[in-house]
Amino acid sequence: MIDIALDGRALSREEMARVFEDLVTGGIAPERVEAFLVALSARGETVDELVGAATVMRRHVTDILCPDPDAIDTCGTGGDGISTFNVSTAAAIIAAGAGATVAKHGNRTNTRASGSAEVLTALGVNIDAPSQVVERCLREVRIGFLFAAKLHPVMGNVVAIRRRIGRPTIFNYVGPLTNPARVRRQIIGVPREELVDKIAAALCELGVVQGFVVHGGDGLCDLTVTTTSLCAEIRDGRVRTYEVAPEEAGLARSSLSSLLVSGPGESAEAIRAILRGQRGPRRDHALMNAAIALMAAGIAGNLRHGAKEAAESIDSGRAQAVLDGLVRLTN
Repeated sequence: MIDIALDGRALSREEMARVFEDLVTGGIAPERVEAFLVALSARGETVDELVGAATVMRRHVTDILCPDPDAIDTCGTGGDGISTFNVSTAAAIIAAGAGATVAKHGNRTNTRASGSAEVLTALGVNIDAPSQVVERCLREVRIGFLFAAKLHPVMGNVVAIRRRIGRPTIFNYVGPLTNPARVRRQIIGVPREELVDKIAAALCELGVVQGFVVHGGDGLCDLTVTTTSLCAEIRDGRVRTYEVAPEEAGLARSSLSSLLVSGPGESAEAIRAILRGQRGPRRDHALMNAAIALMAAGIAGNLRHGAKEAAESIDSGRAQAVLDGLVRLTN
């Protein structure tokens, strides 16, 4: 079946599941795996291929028990190559302060200055905390970090291959589809417009009841405050795609340069400043993404309402208390 993909033909969901099972368990020679991943990427993965691969990954994940059936995740695919501060992590903390439970799935980055794992480490969180501690965090402070490298043990079989390829593969897209807490509400940021509807369709097939797949018009894997964003909304098995603008959240537009950072330390400092109440483009960017997270959680009915709740989370000190609790419980 690998030869089918190498010939440029699509695999069925069942065929992809069989190939992926062999792939992640080490049953295929590394050079064949590399050729397969490159061929898929060059052609573009289909919805059935994404769902088939995600089904296998879910089978092998280390489960995390989450007490809230309406918990959300803000994990993106990465791959935009733009070194902004880690807004999905900031949004997760702020959303937890506003009452959402956030099973924040994430990993280290290969394509930008700071992924969620790096920035949380810089903020003082122990990202290698045992599963029982992560579950306690979800119960007590409404947020836990689900470290992909730790909770997807089969990924170890392809780490070297992915590093050798050096660009996004199907694993970047399947990762956010396989949250170890099995959340049914998600926000996924993607680096290319053509992925928006494809990832949204996969989420529907995998049982997400409410969620959003977003792509900033400036290339970001987030909702952006520099221009409009493309958004696919998933609700009860249906997908609706539309554009959103920062003005819909009551936020001003800003420049992309105001969101850039040089590495995890600067990204962490940006988040600390936001939680201290510092105003400006970075706060607005965090509010925009926390707003849509609160919509996914069912706490906010629209972006303006979500941004208001997110601002209250910051200004009341609740978001800072969430981060403080996460640091304390994981160390």
